Amino acid sequence: METSKIPTVKATSLLTTYTNQDGKITDLVAYKTYEKNLTIKDALAAPNLITLTNQLGEANLVKRLYSIIAEGIAAFKVTNPMTERDIIGAVFDILGQFGTDTPEDLILCLKRGRMGLYGKIYNRVDGPTIIGWLREYLDDKYEVKETQLNDAKAAQDKIEGTEDP
Repeated sequence: METSKIPTVKATSLLTTYTNQDGKITDLVAYKTYEKNLTIKDALAAPNLITLTNQLGEANLVKRLYSIIAEGIAAFKVTNPMTERDIIGAVFDILGQFGTDTPEDLILCLKRGRMGLYGKIYNRVDGPTIIGWLREYLDDKYEVKETQLNDAKAAQDKIEGTEDP
């Protein structure tokens, strides 16, 4: 019996669109435009960090997430900015704790942090700050996901004629 090959789906993400092999953002204006228009629904549809680790390799993904964090925190004028070591540590913390989430989630989280949605910055942006912001952001993301699931269930119930009175 012949075994058919399962086609592999190539995940598309900002990471492969706006970063090069070294993980550097190649077109800052295009990246910022993408960031400006990015929504939680976009993040829900993007490939997660586990998928991207498998596709790109961990070292390549780390470089790209490093660029996202470095760009995301560049607007903060703090006395002691994050060092390369700090950012890489934060990237590995994110990979370890948030593998089912996406780079787009990280981008939205950092954007919201810059907008002050997670409180004031008291001369400190570091790994624990970013992890805290991610947790707050994910609460919002999961509310959107729950709404999507409820809407899909209601639509299916309507089709099947089993909607609640």
